[in-house]
Amino acid sequence: STAAEHPCSHCAAGMVATARVMVLKAGWTVSLVEKSRSVARIVGALETVESRSIPQWIEVDKENFTGTLTQMPAREDITLPIDEQLIVELYSR
Repeated sequence: STAAEHPCSHCAAGMVATARVMVLKAGWTVSLVEKSRSVARIVGALETVESRSIPQWIEVDKENFTGTLTQMPAREDITLPIDEQLIVELYSR
């Protein structure tokens, strides 16, 4: 079976996340545990999902509280103003 067939609480490929930041692979699906589905901040974000621009490489399923990384974005797909040189400088310290 594929990783995308194993959605679970904050996980990828069937593994539960232990950190707020994870490196995902294309095809991986993440979902929320039941108790997180009523958190006001999450509910509010899901209510506004249609009015926000969701990147083309992410699929969101509001009803099932899941999101899938359909493909890895290329640099030109990322429209946020990011200065890669500042990131390199930060992590090279």
